Amino acid sequence: MADTRGGRLYGHERIVRALAAENRVSRRNLVENWKAALHRSDPGKKFVRIVMTGRPPNRGWVFLTVPKGNEPYEDYRELRSTILGTYCSAIKLTMPTLQEAVGIASEPFADGEASRDFMYVDLREEMSEEARAALQELMVELDVLQSNPDVYLFKGLVKEFPMPVHFGQAGPSPSYPNAFMGRAERRRMERDARKAAKSKPR
Repeated sequence: MADTRGGRLYGHERIVRALAAENRVSRRNLVENWKAALHRSDPGKKFVRIVMTGRPPNRGWVFLTVPKGNEPYEDYRELRSTILGTYCSAIKLTMPTLQEAVGIASEPFADGEASRDFMYVDLREEMSEEARAALQELMVELDVLQSNPDVYLFKGLVKEFPMPVHFGQAGPSPSYPNAFMGRAERRRMERDARKAAKSKPR
């Protein structure tokens, strides 16, 4: 358990509480974005997926994958952690309403073996001019949130039911022909397909 003496919450418990505060649909979306980051693998290039939740956005999630190079593993982990922390702090500059950030970093699946870094950053306090200048300098050095073709912004809503269910419609949805189809419906469609095949001229 986390040490909460004096009312203080430590990083790992804050991460768990932040995840628990998200609703079921939001957690499902976060998992999908984390999986997308893990499957992305460009040799020598990091990949990050940032998700902001709340209205207005008050919590940022940073999913980072960094392929390992030829450096010693401890040096790699230190650099990866620094990049993760920079992203978690830098997103406040682009979205001032954020109150906290949670970051997860790993090697991509393509590397075969992986470790995980978890990070919680409290963004409630106003950043001083000196801290902002140091952060911006580090962002340039580590190529974090710099303007380039690899940075894209997506905005949208997450649907509670990702597959449409057309109640009252006969037969399956045209978008998902095999979704929510019973055995009798599948057999009927198979019979119709066999009949259609036999009726074709040879």
